[in-house]
Amino acid sequence: MITGKKIILRTIEKRDIAKIKDWNYGPQIADVYSSRFPISDKEQYNWFHRQRKDSFKKKFMIQTKRGKRPVGLLGLMDIDQLNKCCEIGILIGEKNYSGKGYAQDAMKAVLDFLFTQMNFNCVYLYVFETNTRAIEFFRKLGFKKDGVLRECVFKQGRYISKFVMSILKKDYLLKRN
Repeated sequence: MITGKKIILRTIEKRDIAKIKDWNYGPQIADVYSSRFPISDKEQYNWFHRQRKDSFKKKFMIQTKRGKRPVGLLGLMDIDQLNKCCEIGILIGEKNYSGKGYAQDAMKAVLDFLFTQMNFNCVYLYVFETNTRAIEFFRKLGFKKDGVLRECVFKQGRYISKFVMSILKKDYLLKRN
C-alpha cells in the first residue's frame, strides 16, 4: 500500500472489476483512450486475472483516505527492473473527484515510492496531443515532452498524435525539495 495526503493506493482486487470496467469503457473517458469495442463481464474478469499475474504491470485503485472510496485507477506498465524505468497511467473515474487533487496526490505518492524506495530512474507516459488538461497536469508534476508519435491514433474521424513525456529521478528530487 502506498499513501499520500488524501489517497491510498492499493492493489486491485476482485471487488474492483465492475468499477474498473465502468471507468475504462464509460463515456467520460472518451478523450483519454482511443475508440474501443465494448467488452463483456467475462472479458473484464479475464483482464483482471491477466493483470494480477503479469510481473511487468501493477494496477492500483486510488481511494480516498477518508471513507476509503475508490475514485480512480493508477497503472504501472512495462516495468523494467533492470533499467529502472516504467510507463505510468492514471484515471480518475469518479467525475465528482476530478480536479480535486486526488490524481496529483496519487502521482506524487507513486513517483516518490518509485524514485526513493525502488530506485527507479525514469517514469514515462503517453498522452494525446488533444488532451491539453492532462499535458498541463503532467508538466506541473515535472514531466517533460520527449517526443511525438505523429498521427498514430485514429480518433473521431481524424488522425492525432501522441506525446511521449517523462520524468527523471534527479529532476523529481530537485522539484520535490
